[in-house]
Amino acid sequence: MEPIRTCIGCGRKLSKSALLRIGRTKDGKIEVGIREGRGAYICYNEECIKKAFKGDRLAKALKMKGEIPPSILQRLLKTIEVMSIGK
Repeated sequence: MEPIRTCIGCGRKLSKSALLRIGRTKDGKIEVGIREGRGAYICYNEECIKKAFKGDRLAKALKMKGEIPPSILQRLLKTIEVMSIGK
């Protein structure tokens, strides 16, 4: 049975493979899809990604101090756009 994770945008519980993983590396960089370091999961849709940035949900989930740069939001939105084209 596949592990269940919770989307930090909408709060839905889904299988791990149905969610996009965002991770913070040891050196503090934020990466999409990495399997190591502190991580958080988000649904593959624009609304959930935007909700994750409101109220610093993503920053809290990644145990980061301060806000996450807007460039990360743009990168996440671009990632789901590219993935939807490939389907």
